[in-house]
Amino acid sequence: MKNLSQSVVGYDNSPAGNLFEIPARIFMIKEAGSPSVVPMNPEAWSRPSDVEPGTGVAEQLYLMRQFAGGRLSAPDFASAWLAARRRVLAGGERLRKRFDRVLTNVFYQLDDYAIDPALREPGDMTDADLKQYVQGALDDLDALEGK
Repeated sequence: MKNLSQSVVGYDNSPAGNLFEIPARIFMIKEAGSPSVVPMNPEAWSRPSDVEPGTGVAEQLYLMRQFAGGRLSAPDFASAWLAARRRVLAGGERLRKRFDRVLTNVFYQLDDYAIDPALREPGDMTDADLKQYVQGALDDLDALEGK
């Protein structure tokens, strides 16, 4: 099996190497023979109202609201939110520090949450604990909007 570093020919996101000044991850897989370009969010969003619809961050925010509003179970929320986070990372979506900190802390909470109730141990985060944390995170996001 080949190591990925042996297959990737190049990567350039520097302004000097990007003549069109479009932030992008550019790489070429040797076997593919053509470059692959993954566009990145050129701006870092500062607050939820800045987020473009259809993005991974938009999905994360939607899921948080659904869960806090009781329209989504904790295990379903956790699974879907983590999938949306993978989309955020793969898509190069960027957030300003305070906004990023709120969503990163939700990730940390989910890292401590056992999605499968059969795997939970005494003292582990409960569904109610997770819901309370997400509601607090939504309050923090509202503060970024000046609410």
